[in-house]
Amino acid sequence: MTEPAVTFLSSSTDNTQFIATIESSASGFSGTFSGSPADNTAAFTTAFDSSSYTSLKDLINSLATVTVMGATLTCGSCDPDETAQPLPAEYVEWSHSSTEGFTASHEGPCEVWCDDVRVFHDADCAADYTSAPAELPYDRDACLGTSTLKFYWLALHSSTWQVYVNCAPLETTTSTGATSKYAHSCNCIWLGSNVRFHFNDKLDDCADYGQQHINDHDVHDSSSEHQLDIDGHFYNRITVNQLTVDCCRWQLWHFQPVDVHQFYGFNEGEWRLVNAINCRFDRHNPEAMV
Repeated sequence: MTEPAVTFLSSSTDNTQFIATIESSASGFSGTFSGSPADNTAAFTTAFDSSSYTSLKDLINSLATVTVMGATLTCGSCDPDETAQPLPAEYVEWSHSSTEGFTASHEGPCEVWCDDVRVFHDADCAADYTSAPAELPYDRDACLGTSTLKFYWLALHSSTWQVYVNCAPLETTTSTGATSKYAHSCNCIWLGSNVRFHFNDKLDDCADYGQQHINDHDVHDSSSEHQLDIDGHFYNRITVNQLTVDCCRWQLWHFQPVDVHQFYGFNEGEWRLVNAINCRFDRHNPEAMV
């Protein structure tokens, strides 16, 4: 990471090297990860979206094994006590060398975090940000008042995934209360497995389908905005097993019927969440429910 600047503790000849690995075979993800970088990334994205992980950072912290002496999953080989750096004016920058940002073959997702707030995410950074240095348009305002900026990148060009982590302490700034569009889910309530859902209309085409019932709560859906109104409280999306769904059809793919209605085209029926899968509603208004 070249903006903000980092100081390396490692004496390696290549401080931009990966500091940890994840074996795809041990990830728990279904799919094939021995193809081209683009195919591997597509397979990873599909598997990740169906997983319980809320972020790339979450996945790395759960699965990665450090391979560089002295490195950590928190800062990589960077010095967390280096001189505090100013927040970049517009872009967080990544450089492999003076003439290369992301190595083109190293396709895969990357994220930028300020403390515990995700301020940038892309599913294929090497393919989508090709300049040297690579310029990542992060949510700067959401970083105001934070103390550390961290960068995470997972390169998927082989079945052994390469983990890159950098960090930089930040100069003191004052928070404005700004939020990031990349922020991961928070302020939520949970419904356990085997919760009954009653649907009164077809849901396979995301049409306006009227009223449903969830645990005796009246629920109304606005298909255009994908918001739910539960007892007067608004929620901005449904997540199933941590998967954000933008279409009611995708929501149903994580449910199983408990009667004879067909998966598509049913007019009315009872469905239950599959065992061990949780459904979560994320609040549109954090003050809506105590």
